[in-house]
Amino acid sequence: MPKIEPFCGVHYDPQRTFGLSPVIGPPQDLPNLEEASRLIEQHPYHSLRLELGDPEAGNWAQPDQVRASVFERWIADGLLIRPEQPAFFVHEHRYRQNGIYHRRLGLFAAASLEESASTGFRPHEGTIPGNLRFRVDLLRQLRLSISPIFTLIRDSGWLGVVLADLVHARPPDLSGHDNEDGVHRLWTLTDPHLIAWLQDLMAERPLYIADGHHRFAAAKAYRDHLLEQGQDPGPAGSVLTLIVSEFDPGVSILPIHREIREIPGDHHAMQERLEELFEIECVLQPEQIDPDLVARRTRRLAESASEQPEFLMIRHDDQRLCRLRLKESVSLGRFIEPSTAPEVGDLDVTVLHRVILEHVLAIPRDDPDNLIIYSADAATLTRRVQAGTSPMALFMTNPRIEQVLAVADAGAYMPQKSTYFYPKVPAGLIIYDLG
Repeated sequence: MPKIEPFCGVHYDPQRTFGLSPVIGPPQDLPNLEEASRLIEQHPYHSLRLELGDPEAGNWAQPDQVRASVFERWIADGLLIRPEQPAFFVHEHRYRQNGIYHRRLGLFAAASLEESASTGFRPHEGTIPGNLRFRVDLLRQLRLSISPIFTLIRDSGWLGVVLADLVHARPPDLSGHDNEDGVHRLWTLTDPHLIAWLQDLMAERPLYIADGHHRFAAAKAYRDHLLEQGQDPGPAGSVLTLIVSEFDPGVSILPIHREIREIPGDHHAMQERLEELFEIECVLQPEQIDPDLVARRTRRLAESASEQPEFLMIRHDDQRLCRLRLKESVSLGRFIEPSTAPEVGDLDVTVLHRVILEHVLAIPRDDPDNLIIYSADAATLTRRVQAGTSPMALFMTNPRIEQVLAVADAGAYMPQKSTYFYPKVPAGLIIYDLG
């Protein structure tokens, strides 16, 4: 496992910002510029301002200027607190999903990016070059990380027990709500004996990247840049990380559905290919279609007893919700390369991409025309197809945590946008100063 170290985590003073909800937000990779500008305009001290600067500029601001004019000023004004003593931070996140309350416990730490430890980080997705270049440039100029990577650790559940004991021992040092009614509480751990004990407990265990593949790759590239320049990376030799047990009951993976903006080629031929490969069953007639009902149906996909991959599909031309079940007679070897790791080839999302998107719909793997929109919001996708904004949406079930870890152990990658670990760790909760 990469060595984990305590760090001086900068955080807001919620008494100065009237709570955390006005200033913390989604990770930087989630909001588009319009949404980010709206969040910044709602509060002058929103954490996204550290990365975006002035929303009225109409584009990303110059991060090095932002650091000088915003970050240091906020610390001088007492809006941000920079602890003098390095610490681990226990994080409790309480949230509601589908009407049920959940709790997730994790440990904020600085995880070493030393080359000897780099194999201790195990990703399950690749990165997109354009996105990665932007993040590296941002780190080089800003020298701040306001969003951690979210990682899982293989254990027998003991990490959650240890963290639960720690949070029950005393009141939190920082607490507040986010703008989705989630509750965040932080406990600062500075006792050197406790820190050493936690380090020993987690030694020799890899960290599985659940969310933040681009943030991790950018942190590593920035560290390499400093080394190439002959500089000591200092804090940039580590990456801000939230570590959570794989057995934590608060870890959820949402399915990411596919909205098809345009169906290339002949629609009749597409239908023939679909009928050749899948058993098609109508589960909701047009008059029964309700976006929230469709969302509930997608959640029930995971409860199916079928051993064959299953998906739901809605098309604008007939307005029905149909279940697609891969025929048992179909050999996936026709569509999935022999070099594909079995841990990847067995996934429903792989069948969706290789069989439906590439073969049935004839969408190239790299999707050069951006015909696919990815979203975890099944109800919104249904409304868009009903309105004719897009001709089709495909709904799938979520992969299981053990499937994701198995792919990472195999050194393989899942197809793009295969996982949506929920809830996201908000930006600005803990800020890692690389300068």
